[in-house]
Amino acid sequence: MATRPRQFRRKDIKPGRLLANPSLWDGEQMAADARYAGHGKHKTYPPPDGSDQWRPIWTDDGSTERCEIYEADTWSNLQRLLKEAITGGFIGAKRDGTPYVAADGFPKRAWARIGDTLHEARYSQNREYHAFPLTRRDCWPQDPGGRLSEAPRWDP
Repeated sequence: MATRPRQFRRKDIKPGRLLANPSLWDGEQMAADARYAGHGKHKTYPPPDGSDQWRPIWTDDGSTERCEIYEADTWSNLQRLLKEAITGGFIGAKRDGTPYVAADGFPKRAWARIGDTLHEARYSQNREYHAFPLTRRDCWPQDPGGRLSEAPRWDP
């Protein structure tokens, strides 16, 4: 009898853990300073502001998720989602349940929804984040507090 092919999670997506207790986090200042910047490895289009911030390098080799194309006038919604996720404590947690942050205090991961698709934002550097869709549930973060359904959402 033939065996079913095994499905593998994308190579660069290692599921995180959602902060179960948002009272452990005060993200107002971090959210105010955070910025969505994008990253070429998830994009098939150049930055909508015409800058050279990234060069689209996504390839369908199974190693990364591809982002949808968002026009320049919708990027403010992406920025708002990032800020709401950070402020609301929809951020990564360590195994001990404390916030998972970079050396400068910014959360290394944050989650929000665009339509019905969960997206993960990852801290790049200098207060900047890039994000990508999590199209497979096995890539979603662990959710010990059952809060993921309340993550910020934007319906384009």
